[in-house]
Amino acid sequence: MTQDEIKEMIAKIYGVVWTKNAQLRAFAKLVAAKEREACAKLCEENAKKSLSAQKVTDGNDLSDVFLRHHASAHFQNAQDIRARGQA
Repeated sequence: MTQDEIKEMIAKIYGVVWTKNAQLRAFAKLVAAKEREACAKLCEENAKKSLSAQKVTDGNDLSDVFLRHHASAHFQNAQDIRARGQA
């Protein structure tokens, strides 16, 4: 979430232009962190579903490779989402 997006949210909610109030900034960062974690967990759940689907394939190697790649992409997405909070 960018500073401009935080400013816009505060203006919509409180009807004021951006303030330098540290408490509002801290609150906005907390909300963004919670949302990032929720998104990352959703990616991990989807990765686990892909790995579970691999167990019911008919032994087709190409299907297994695809499902492992698909799960890996979901896990990578989760890592990338969490890394946004570190930037």
